[in-house]
Amino acid sequence: MGEIPLLGRGLLLVPAVFIWPRVGLLLEDSSQPTLWVADLWGQSPAPLSDALEFAFGRGRAGVLLALSLPSTTLDLVQRLKVTPGDVSHPLGRLKKAGLVEVKRKGRLVFYRLSGRGRALLELFG
Repeated sequence: MGEIPLLGRGLLLVPAVFIWPRVGLLLEDSSQPTLWVADLWGQSPAPLSDALEFAFGRGRAGVLLALSLPSTTLDLVQRLKVTPGDVSHPLGRLKKAGLVEVKRKGRLVFYRLSGRGRALLELFG
């Protein structure tokens, strides 16, 4: 169809469920050009890290994603490049929610995703 000069009239976008998968265009000399767009559900989902951040906040989302391997608090601090408090607080909340399990090995404390935590990541994946 080519370019359509708007001539200062603007372009009116109208969501239209019932014309899917087509797109409709109305052009009249006296009216505002109107475009009916039907792909309302075609948005690709946010990346996993963004989706988790929206749902749980940046700190908890970062810790959840970093726990793909069992890790100590120090491991997480170094991997995420944050302070110990930025790791310990989310870990405590995630543990209370049953998303993280704790395993002590000598003097080290390892955190890992629980079955519920893995299921949550799969849900968001």
